[in-house]
Amino acid sequence: MGMNILYLGKQSVITDYLISSGNEVVISEESFPIPGTYDCIISYGYRHKIPMTAVNAVGGKAINLHISYLPYNRGANPNYWSWYDKTPKGVTIHYVDESFDTGDIIVQRLVDLPSTTLKDTYEILSKEIEDLFIQNWNGIFTLPTLKQGNGTSHTSKEPMILPDGWDTKCKDIGWNI
Repeated sequence: MGMNILYLGKQSVITDYLISSGNEVVISEESFPIPGTYDCIISYGYRHKIPMTAVNAVGGKAINLHISYLPYNRGANPNYWSWYDKTPKGVTIHYVDESFDTGDIIVQRLVDLPSTTLKDTYEILSKEIEDLFIQNWNGIFTLPTLKQGNGTSHTSKEPMILPDGWDTKCKDIGWNI
């Protein structure tokens, strides 16, 4: 029997997978409130705060897919900051809590990225997080979790130096700082 899922973000490989697996999926990029009764919430590329009332309404079954190796590069633009801060690169699925990207880690994967462009590495990380989700979906809410330690966080207000936009070569990030 499928679940009634609130998916926060753009339609993706993940939404297609969830629907083809017999789940009812409501897709939204809007900020809360989003009407409906759901079994769980899945957030991927969603740029709004998920209220704890919504998390509590699904019994804590609210997860976020983040393209960084948490606890590094919580928040906005994690791919950029992993190069800038020279932190581990990877993807993480974690529970949603009261802050951004600080919830318990469900599953994560280090990713060995080529030093090409931010656009290229973003696409690689997106594919990795989608694969990680699909591989773990059937037992995602029963997997053991790991508390996050100290790491790094960034906001969308922090300036990024991108001389060639998203085509900036990763090896050049931070070169003129």
